[in-house]
Amino acid sequence: MFHFIIVFFRFGWEILLQEWYLRKYLLAPLQQYLTESDGSFSAKDIRRMKYYARFVPAVSGASYGVLLNRNLKQKERVAMLFLSAAAPMFDDYFDDISLKESDLREMIAKPETFHARNSREQMLIFLLQKTKQNISNVADFMQICYKVFDAQNEAKKQETGGLSWGEVRKITYDKGGYSTLLFLAVLEDFQMGKKAEEEAIYHFGGLVQLIDDMFDIYEDAKMGLQTLATMTQNMDEFRQEFEQDLQKLGELFYALPLPKANIKRFLDLQLFFFTRGCVCVEQLVALQLKTKKPFDCANFIRKDLICDMEKWENMRKWIGYFAYWRKKYFNFSTSS
Repeated sequence: MFHFIIVFFRFGWEILLQEWYLRKYLLAPLQQYLTESDGSFSAKDIRRMKYYARFVPAVSGASYGVLLNRNLKQKERVAMLFLSAAAPMFDDYFDDISLKESDLREMIAKPETFHARNSREQMLIFLLQKTKQNISNVADFMQICYKVFDAQNEAKKQETGGLSWGEVRKITYDKGGYSTLLFLAVLEDFQMGKKAEEEAIYHFGGLVQLIDDMFDIYEDAKMGLQTLATMTQNMDEFRQEFEQDLQKLGELFYALPLPKANIKRFLDLQLFFFTRGCVCVEQLVALQLKTKKPFDCANFIRKDLICDMEKWENMRKWIGYFAYWRKKYFNFSTSS
């Protein structure tokens, strides 16, 4: 419980710090673009961008500083701020049939020369330019950016169905893994080619996406989206695979040539969020046990599938899972 509270307040501080950066560097430009908008984006879009810009750097970005045992530099935080704000707008373009794939790739590669068709594109170009201006190694950053682009294109197949478990798993981990590596590439001293480090961060990002899909299971099933959570017929086997991935996370990071104290603090931060997934999957396993049939989202209502982490019982389970996995990871650290 003590360590859980420490991590809770650590994230609280990071979110407050990120709020300061948001107000200083991003809020005024967003409001200006909204005021001058031709109607191609709205206040709802701005709220999404602010949400991402406030929380994503606090979760993915700041934890890299913990891993490397240094504070993030101002340029790194600013780059993460603009990159995070661009993320939800970037995702929307993959559902926009009016923008060709080649045009979207060109916008990412050369935002400074891309001809914007509307205010929405003007704003995204502004965010991409600001991101690049605050990155030291633009070439490596762009290399990963194209991998994110390709992963998002592959993810469109989830809407049509007919994919195998392995195909959906690869899409899931590519989407989350490369997106998370993108935030690592923002760091001033980042260089491509550190295979063990990149594999660990890729796996970390894949778990982020997997847990997002678990919590979004109702909406994804409603839209007919094929994710590992919506397509499984045996939720207990799904839980076992998820736990194996959690275990692999600890093994990958403790194998890195970094001080174990840094790795431990980093993993504490990640477990704070990942163990929410343990609570969610426990709820889904219980649902299947009640039916005594293969798991099928169609058999349940929204209330059954949505895992409400504000409930006291779920909070209690969350703290318990955090303590359990923290102890398990400590055993990795002493045996590696």
